[in-house]
Amino acid sequence: MKRWIQISLAGLLMGGFAFPQDGGQRAAPVLDDENFAAWRERIQTQDEDLAWEQLPWLTTYHEGLQRAAVEGKPLLLWVMNGHPLGCT
Repeated sequence: MKRWIQISLAGLLMGGFAFPQDGGQRAAPVLDDENFAAWRERIQTQDEDLAWEQLPWLTTYHEGLQRAAVEGKPLLLWVMNGHPLGCT
């Protein structure tokens, strides 16, 4: 299994558990027919999670410079090297 999937699954599972502050033992939640709908609702992507897709992203630096100059706004240049999830 790819590392980013393992990390994502671990994060999902860890985020779903509440650890007791008193050091006591708590049973892990069980996925069954009774609580399936609640779990599905909790992890399903919501509209606000996809709001970034509505941004008018530009794919070239030149386009960004031109639009920033016309609109009098700053330009965010996001540069990276490697896989976006750190999986190299």
